[in-house]
Amino acid sequence: MVAEQTTVIPPGYHEAKIVASQMNDTTDGNRLDLNFEIVGGAHDGCTVTKQLHLNSRNANTLWRDRHDLARICAAVGIMAPHDSSELHNIPVLIEVGVNKRRNTILSYGRSPSAKNNPPSKQRRLTLTRADRIEMRPPDWLLRGMLERDTLALVFGDPGTGKSFLAIDWAARVATGTPWRGQAVKAGPVVYLAGEGRQGFGRRTRAWEQHHGVSLAEAPLYVGPAVAIADPTELVDLIDAIDEGEAPALIVLDTLARCFGGGDENSTQDMSKFVSACDALRRRYGCTILVIHHTGHADKSRARGAIALKAALDAEYRLSDNDAGLILTATKMKDAETPTPLSLEMVSVELPDLVDDYGNPVTSAAVEVTDADTGALESQARTVATRRSKWQRIGLEIARRLMAIGDDGQASVKDWHTECNAAGMRQSTRYDVLAKLQERGDLVVDSESIVPP
Repeated sequence: MVAEQTTVIPPGYHEAKIVASQMNDTTDGNRLDLNFEIVGGAHDGCTVTKQLHLNSRNANTLWRDRHDLARICAAVGIMAPHDSSELHNIPVLIEVGVNKRRNTILSYGRSPSAKNNPPSKQRRLTLTRADRIEMRPPDWLLRGMLERDTLALVFGDPGTGKSFLAIDWAARVATGTPWRGQAVKAGPVVYLAGEGRQGFGRRTRAWEQHHGVSLAEAPLYVGPAVAIADPTELVDLIDAIDEGEAPALIVLDTLARCFGGGDENSTQDMSKFVSACDALRRRYGCTILVIHHTGHADKSRARGAIALKAALDAEYRLSDNDAGLILTATKMKDAETPTPLSLEMVSVELPDLVDDYGNPVTSAAVEVTDADTGALESQARTVATRRSKWQRIGLEIARRLMAIGDDGQASVKDWHTECNAAGMRQSTRYDVLAKLQERGDLVVDSESIVPP
């Protein structure tokens, strides 16, 4: 990509910063112009303008320029910009070349001085009044378990079937196969298999065989582990994803393999991992599902810094006991916490596949053994919360008497008198008073009725 400038800068590496940016309409779609200004040295103040055709009809141009923009974002350390102005005035190292007496920018990297010059705050903050925030119901990827555009995690001891569960969820999303009788809207899935990748093909084949659903032509894409906390590797992943459709789900299996060289117990390093997950989530509006291990000492929590759990929208623990596998929600940020699920690992013989001794090869698939009784449970809760006719009348009388009584209290004797006048029989009155107190609608204190 040839860049424009007034002075030809000799080839080599130069410190620079973006000082201006503008989106322009062209016959081939929108073009983003970024003006790089050389900082220091003999060419201090000279500019090179990089033109990025972000909506070109030419597929090669589109891919190349989006790739360059991702590299620029990684170099300045802004992985999810909302506006090009957020890239301004951040030191960056550019490699300048010359082509036909004009400069071209060949590569971008982090500037050595970037640590001493943190990015200036460019983002324009917008405040929204609370009553104008649009309220929406949960947008489920897997009903009751995973919402769209969220960060979720499943953790457990080695060998409990975490990856088998992740494959089950990924395959259901990729094929639109129902989850516990609930419809699933199909969407592309990216699965980064850092552990057990050799057996991934056998596991997906076992899923097909067990559920009678083919993954042929399904948008389930598998890749190796990527250290997403490293900006360069994150950009490589984004480049690979951008070659296809935007995913509905990205699975990172496991956190350890996708973490890089940092320390899981370090809040700073864990925050970098979470930020990378958020960058992917915001870019594609997808769900990020992380597979992780339990802590070394405390098996009830995921391993590593607490900053991870603080950032999660949903967290599940997969454990094994005498009754089988149990999937328990340990965090559900903005939805009702689901009841624990019983699972089992089902052995599946793979057709037309034998080992060196001629024995059939088997793998496994996850099977949910609990029925989805959520609708009936909700209906039961609704029925249980309804007050009977006499309970409504009794509560109305109690509230009226408390409103006019001394210290906000009502006499039990007066309440009985009023209820009798309303036609409530004596045996019913005692039952109603007990039920109202049981429900927490009021409190009976000796001879008085008081608010809860």
